[in-house]
Amino acid sequence: FLSALPPEEQDEAFARLWVRKESYIKATGEGLSRGLNTFSVLNPPPGTRWAERVLNEAGEPMTAAVCLLSDADVSPAFRRIRCEIPALLEE
Repeated sequence: FLSALPPEEQDEAFARLWVRKESYIKATGEGLSRGLNTFSVLNPPPGTRWAERVLNEAGEPMTAAVCLLSDADVSPAFRRIRCEIPALLEE
């Protein structure tokens, strides 16, 4: 996927994929115990969505993502904070 993109777009695409993977394993509660090579964020399970935002900290753009899963797949800790996420991303 990344190698098919123009070189000037590859860094941003990699960052977006990386933060999506991070947010997915946090949302499921698996953390790094689940190998990052065991799933794809390009073809996620049905109902999986991401809210993304590019933040600019001290002149350095940073990509942030939050994974939103169907209720059956969401970890209990994530269910507690899920209602706060849209407001955080809109600030």
